[in-house]
Amino acid sequence: MRGVVCDVDDTVWITGLSTPLLAAWRTVARTAAERHPVPGVAELLRALVRDVRHAPVVYLSNGAWNLNGPVVRFLRRQGFPAGPVLMTDWGVTQERWFRDGRAHKQETLERLVRELPDVRWVLVGDDGEQDPEIYRDLARRHPSSVEAVAIRQVARGSSPSVDAEGEVPVVSAPDGRALLEALGPLLGRGTARRG
Repeated sequence: MRGVVCDVDDTVWITGLSTPLLAAWRTVARTAAERHPVPGVAELLRALVRDVRHAPVVYLSNGAWNLNGPVVRFLRRQGFPAGPVLMTDWGVTQERWFRDGRAHKQETLERLVRELPDVRWVLVGDDGEQDPEIYRDLARRHPSSVEAVAIRQVARGSSPSVDAEGEVPVVSAPDGRALLEALGPLLGRGTARRG
């Protein structure tokens, strides 16, 4: 069975995390209704799960858990497939002053692989932070659990690319429509655009 794990910031909605001051402004000053979706990502996710009955869709974010409500409302309003939004705490822990976003994503992905062993995941993220490394690492450790990796290119003027991590295809493109185009031939039925 196919499932999807999708990052939120700069994958689902435009945040600009690569420019921290702009990202902070967008997070604090804008409501979910004022946010802009990354073009084509809702279409990409719907296509990935269209022909898969009860396909799990999980939104994984390093954002603070108290932003969960606005994220859920945004996803619903923009036509994204329903699914849980797994966020984190932004506070002091026993081990450190601030939470480790990379560890949060890695631990959550490991848990999904362990608890849903029959699911092959398509991992969708962006290259503005650490998604490419985290997703490639999971594909190396669990190649039978990762069907593909799709990375949205944040920088303007980037060219789409197709690569692999072992047997797992890794595609990069500037928006969801181009990612869907690149993934279609790799994943087969259920992902190509319907006209």
